[in-house]
Amino acid sequence: MEIDGPFPFSGEVIWLTSGQGGRRSGPPPDSPSYAQLAQVPPHTAQPGSARFVLADFEPTAWRSSANTRWLIVANEGDQRVEAGDVVALTEGTTTVAFFIVSDVDG
Repeated sequence: MEIDGPFPFSGEVIWLTSGQGGRRSGPPPDSPSYAQLAQVPPHTAQPGSARFVLADFEPTAWRSSANTRWLIVANEGDQRVEAGDVVALTEGTTTVAFFIVSDVDG
């Protein structure tokens, strides 16, 4: 999936191993971007989820720098992120990765 537009959040994505409850296939394969449901703790998969897009990450790496954005919602309310926050990426209700926000542009 390729998403155009600004990616105002930068930081590091950390994928969980299958033993930690993450994706059985590991980090996503080579792709220009990866969209998944995510939430900002303490919010949980319901009702705090929104589609979150990762870009500029190293495919198949368990840890990688990345740029991100919310696909549709604004950076406010339940989806508000600031530097130092952690965003939980989920598949269904299972957390498969964490994104640690180091910088927010704008």
